[in-house]
Amino acid sequence: MKQIRGKKMNQMEKEMYKLIYSPLITPKNLVENIHLENYESIKFFKTNGKIVCELNCSLAHGEPALFTYSFADNDFLERIHKQLPGREPEIVFDRKEKIKTLNIRLHKKQKTRCAV
Repeated sequence: MKQIRGKKMNQMEKEMYKLIYSPLITPKNLVENIHLENYESIKFFKTNGKIVCELNCSLAHGEPALFTYSFADNDFLERIHKQLPGREPEIVFDRKEKIKTLNIRLHKKQKTRCAV
């Protein structure tokens, strides 16, 4: 059982490392994806020192969607919003929240590990 806990902890540590030190996706990656069939348009602009990308595409079942990507000045992805017609925008990725949530999970695992 200890080995399984160790593997899970290791996976979470790798995920945390990636969230902190990897851009995950960059503006350049989005530009390169314009060749995909379901991509319709990509628009880039800056606001408050951040790079923002608005990406219009079609989802698998043909429904149009607008994804808004926000990048820090080092091209690290910070947030992704998804907007579907007639629906409220939804946050599908938030780096700070992911790090916060993962940090809580890591601390819980460490406490459990110490208690065993």
